[in-house]
Amino acid sequence: MTKLPTVSFTFLSLIFSTISYAQTQKEWDSPNAIPVVAARVEIKKQIEISVDVPGTLVTLKPNERGELVKKGQIVVEINKKKQQAELDELDHKAKTGTILIDLAITKLENTELNLQKMKDANTISEVFPDTEVREQELAVSTAKAELEKAKMDMKGAELTAATKRVELEQYTRIAEFDGIVVDLHKKAVGASVRQGDPIMTIVNFEEMLVTLTVNPIYKARINVGDRVLVRPKAVNADGTISEPDDDASLFNTSSRSTSGTAIRTSIAQTSSEEEICIGRVSFVGAKRKSDADNSFLIECVVQNKTEGLAKYLLNEGSIVDAVILSP
Repeated sequence: MTKLPTVSFTFLSLIFSTISYAQTQKEWDSPNAIPVVAARVEIKKQIEISVDVPGTLVTLKPNERGELVKKGQIVVEINKKKQQAELDELDHKAKTGTILIDLAITKLENTELNLQKMKDANTISEVFPDTEVREQELAVSTAKAELEKAKMDMKGAELTAATKRVELEQYTRIAEFDGIVVDLHKKAVGASVRQGDPIMTIVNFEEMLVTLTVNPIYKARINVGDRVLVRPKAVNADGTISEPDDDASLFNTSSRSTSGTAIRTSIAQTSSEEEICIGRVSFVGAKRKSDADNSFLIECVVQNKTEGLAKYLLNEGSIVDAVILSP
């Protein structure tokens, strides 16, 4: 039997990547692809970390801009030794309450047993006078009250401890999602912070929000869920952005098919080496952009591409071009 040659996984990945890119490029150049007038890249997921209590920073991790964080990671912590000691004391009271309840139960059982013995004895003959029986009944009632108080004291300690645990959560902040630290607001371990002071800003670049300005003649063709292709515009040798010569023709309904194709082809030729990011339309503007401008806005969520550690193809403010693929 002839042995088939072994093909490396990397080589196969390269082939499939090339095929995928060629297919995406074909979609971009399709005459049915809807061109856009302008595109604006914005951050979709960003959070500014602060604390709800004043104190001293004891944990700040990461402590450099550009470092990565993982969801659930502790990023900020305020000194909470005093509050932790108070919680430990409340937990101790709750445990002590369990012992007091056990003692109260034992006492109640003994008083009830003694009362029953007295009553049983008096059924045969009047061994115990009524005053002693009433005293024992009072002892039973007292034991019941002591048991209820022990239970309430323990419940109170547990509730207070639960409240203290919630308060302690305010001294620690965790990352709500994977991201990159883009600002530390000049804070460092040992610094005093006030309630609400910004400490760290985390941004997730895996998904970007891209707002597209589109000619209203295409509005009927665009729906939520339509695929969107986005890529950075080509940069000339002098640092300027390559622009097609006939942008104005986007608003010319009689030439939108040929002009649109010409624009897309021009951009494809000048930036064919750039990666293409894929997204979906998430919102179709219901109103015109302004009274003076009859274009309307489309929002789409685009999956970003990495270019290295903590480095992405699309960033806030990136100059990009896009097309909408409407079925």
